[in-house]
Amino acid sequence: MLRPVAVTRIFTGADGRSHFEDLSFPLVKAEPPATHQAVLPFTGAIISVAPAGAPVGRHNAPRRQLVINLTGVCEIDCADGTKRFGPGDVRFADDTHGEGHVTRVVEDVEALIQTLRR
Repeated sequence: MLRPVAVTRIFTGADGRSHFEDLSFPLVKAEPPATHQAVLPFTGAIISVAPAGAPVGRHNAPRRQLVINLTGVCEIDCADGTKRFGPGDVRFADDTHGEGHVTRVVEDVEALIQTLRR
């Protein structure tokens, strides 16, 4: 049995602070060459590069967006604590207001990040 696609949502809670929530999207049969896929509704794509060691500081997501690390490792601090995201990890940045979250590029590799606008 195939596992669903795991996504970490970062959202603004009733307390005005950013929090983590684990989501999953089911896989459905696909046309070759893929065997299965998860269909997510997004309208545009951005590729960003963040240098190794770069702190992004406290900020909100500029819009609801799906963010995927292609290379590098980022740590994100929310009210719930800190989570680490590496290559292939997917997060849904949905904290467009409130206190925001802190992002750091850790390790000695720049982070190449794919962002899909919702």
